[in-house]
Amino acid sequence: MLSAGKFRAIIVTAIIVTTIVLAKSVIMPIIFSALCAMLIHPSVKRLEKRGLSLTFSSLIVGGIITILFFGIFSILSYEGYKIISSLPSKNIEDITEDPINKIDKVVSIDLKDYSGHIQTIINKSKEQLVKAIPSTLLGINNSITFIITCPIYIFFMLIC
Repeated sequence: MLSAGKFRAIIVTAIIVTTIVLAKSVIMPIIFSALCAMLIHPSVKRLEKRGLSLTFSSLIVGGIITILFFGIFSILSYEGYKIISSLPSKNIEDITEDPINKIDKVVSIDLKDYSGHIQTIINKSKEQLVKAIPSTLLGINNSITFIITCPIYIFFMLIC
């Protein structure tokens, strides 16, 4: 049987883990920003030694970090766009219109016997794609939120 102290510890741990899981879109940028602030704090101190105020030093270093974040994000977005645009979408559309006849021309097996099964697989794949779209959009939303909020958090952490 659990003692009262162990029971409280388990409950507190469960509450902390649940909070972290549910609030990860807010907590992760703060943790990442804190790590970045610790890493770039020496740069801010160097600028302060050269005569700049803490606020102005933090703005300069935070601005540089912001430009780096947006630059990296832009490069990754552009490369992703190039990869997606280079995919053979016309061939995929041709196959999905009448998959059994198209595959029959390439493969020497008669697929008429398996046409119902193949159509079921195609329909399930379409359903899975439709289900994946909201999570993909949520991931994009979280990434953009992360990129926008990190420099703001870093700036305020450097000022303190």
